[in-house]
Amino acid sequence: MTVTTSDPDILQITNPEFDERFYQRSYPDGTVAYAPSITHILESTWPGGDRKGLELWRGQVGNEEADRIMHQAGDEGSYVHEAIEVLLKGNWIKRETVRDQFGKRARRVLEHLSGFMEFAALHHPRPTHLEAVTWCTDPLFAGTVDFEGELTTVSKIGRGKAAIEVPTVGPWVLDWKTAASIRLTHRAQICAYRYSLTRTAPDYTPRVGILHLGNSTKAGWSLLEIHGPDLARYTELALHTIHTYHLHHPDARPSAKVYPEVFVLPIEE
Repeated sequence: MTVTTSDPDILQITNPEFDERFYQRSYPDGTVAYAPSITHILESTWPGGDRKGLELWRGQVGNEEADRIMHQAGDEGSYVHEAIEVLLKGNWIKRETVRDQFGKRARRVLEHLSGFMEFAALHHPRPTHLEAVTWCTDPLFAGTVDFEGELTTVSKIGRGKAAIEVPTVGPWVLDWKTAASIRLTHRAQICAYRYSLTRTAPDYTPRVGILHLGNSTKAGWSLLEIHGPDLARYTELALHTIHTYHLHHPDARPSAKVYPEVFVLPIEE
């Protein structure tokens, strides 16, 4: 499946049969380059940890049930991403629309959207880019960034009763997640996005975080900021994983094999 992106010169190519996603970039001289998506790199190359946990879970519930759950979760996550983009552009989402599309599963999606509304009321997100593609040449990877823009955060100055809350408005790079938990690869993914966005702009130093929707907290959402030593660590891990991927897949590009849209035997006359 090939879809357009925020950049008219870049296409996103997803091949579910081979569990891969690439971005294709066309240059004015007619040449074409391919960059693997950061999610594809991390899912295929990240050592141990996350992948072992997924394999253990599949073994517990069975492959068929695991496929069904993951398909449903993917549908819900995609819808929430699209709905957030609609909301941040000043439009609305009707509850009945969610109910009509998801039926008994609508409650989960509505919880995600309610959590986002609470987050927005507190942090006042002001996007400069939504679902924008980013392309990094060294090391080579690409991806789609959920949110780049400004948030309002509150810092406490002083201690005890004398402490005062001071609001601060500043640049952020964010990813929305609706998974049951935030994995190590999620942290590496958003840090890789930040690295790509700041690669050619050394004066640009956005904070980076993950908005986790539908989690087990009382509010049903949480903003996980990755900063300090963790920011350096997960950026380094992401870059190391990207280099490892290219070591095993030199000149990586989408699979050339294409299956027919319809399988049918020719009719003999």
